[in-house]
Amino acid sequence: MKGIIIIVLVVLVALFMLFSKHFTRMRLHNDVEHLDAVVKHIFEQAKKPVVSQNRFIRGLKENLGVNEKMALKLIGQARKENLIKVTQTEDGAQVSLADKE
Repeated sequence: MKGIIIIVLVVLVALFMLFSKHFTRMRLHNDVEHLDAVVKHIFEQAKKPVVSQNRFIRGLKENLGVNEKMALKLIGQARKENLIKVTQTEDGAQVSLADKE
């Protein structure tokens, strides 16, 4: 009987952790103001108007604590919200702040 209770508690804790992680990621994906602040912070840290996509991904990972897959999703969200502009060059993809119109 005690074994069943322990197993149920372990499963409940695992489910709680899974849902917590999911909702945290979705909050990051839907919070445009926070994403805008992080994007500006990355460019302030770099002290450049244009950074490589790899540097930008590393900045998202460091500032938000996300993995590379989520960082790429956030780049897509930032492009969709017109926060950044990604251009392809000979050196690879370059990220810059989008022109606010």
